[in-house]
Amino acid sequence: MVEYDEYVDVDSNEVSSTDSHTYDDEDSSYSVSSGHDRSDDGDDTGDHDDDDDDNDHDFDDETSVGERAVHINSMTANKIRAMDFGSIEEAYEFYYQYSKCKGFSVRKSDDKKKIGPDGSKILTNKLFVCTRQGLRDKRHISRSDRKREHRRLTRTKCTARFRVTYKADKGRYVVSVFEETHNHELTSARFVHLHPVYRKISEADRAQVDGIQSRGIRTCHIIGYMVAQKGGYGGVGITKKDIYNFFDKKMCDIVKDGDVAASLHYLNAKSATDPMLYAEYAADSSNGRMKSLFWANGTNETTETYKWVLNCFLECMENKRLKAVVTDVDGAMRETIKEVFPDSTHRLCAWHLNKNAGENVKNSSFLKGFKKAIFSKFSKDDFEEYWSEMIKENGVE
Repeated sequence: MVEYDEYVDVDSNEVSSTDSHTYDDEDSSYSVSSGHDRSDDGDDTGDHDDDDDDNDHDFDDETSVGERAVHINSMTANKIRAMDFGSIEEAYEFYYQYSKCKGFSVRKSDDKKKIGPDGSKILTNKLFVCTRQGLRDKRHISRSDRKREHRRLTRTKCTARFRVTYKADKGRYVVSVFEETHNHELTSARFVHLHPVYRKISEADRAQVDGIQSRGIRTCHIIGYMVAQKGGYGGVGITKKDIYNFFDKKMCDIVKDGDVAASLHYLNAKSATDPMLYAEYAADSSNGRMKSLFWANGTNETTETYKWVLNCFLECMENKRLKAVVTDVDGAMRETIKEVFPDSTHRLCAWHLNKNAGENVKNSSFLKGFKKAIFSKFSKDDFEEYWSEMIKENGVE
């Protein structure tokens, strides 16, 4: 059911409305707080520590409404209810800045439209709410086919909201509903930037991080530089994960189908000079795009090649040394591991050992005992005793 509280009615030729669902049959108790609890004198009626109070006004509360500049912390609820806006976007920008200043995040909710004189749809009513408005749909909580754990519940049926309605005689959107009371704690200024809706990378920051990365600075160090530059995480407004996501998206935009074609062309040409080259790729059946690609050169198994591969692996793993390495009996690989991973335990692959024993010793009794020696659990002394007796019994000393 669509709920409209205290809104100005519009013409009867409405064509659509949307709504966020709430459930009145679920009762919960919450402490009540108001967006105006954070006044200019720094008082805070919530149960916050003194450190949080000192940081509630670390950022400028000035914002623009059209051509007007307003100071959010100096505005009373009645002043806000008397405001008007030239567009829905202007109204949203005001409430967006208001919510950031007061310590909560905002989302767009229901709207109403009507058909204009020229037959177009005109947005006449728009509601913005606290992100904790409503409750999670019950059917998502009780699903039996869920594959992932539930995310923590964040909806508290918060009633804070801001509705604007179009007034044809003014040609502007006026505030028809403004409810400032929240039923949850508000976020202090030093943490409000962590709300997902406020974590945005500005165009200036995009250009800066691109330039820093192009100089070879690792992604994990870029955020540290920005924090030092802007005097804290609150000034940066993003997290390290946002930087990683930015570069991931950038790489996805750069990679085109032409790169796939070039890779396959290179491998086809390479196969003409390297008959032992092995390559496989898999394509998505729904759109024909490449999902994965694997290849290995067949005629370049040298110490230098292995050294390059293992050094690339080491760099990829942020120089974390391997505790153990398992390979076949390739001599070049053995020498490379000694050089690149000198402190790692190098073991030979049990499958290859068993295979080599079968190819070189034609004695089924010995092979059975050899397999037991490889795959069973022995102490060092027990293994030495078992091995000595086995080779004597099978005459392969």
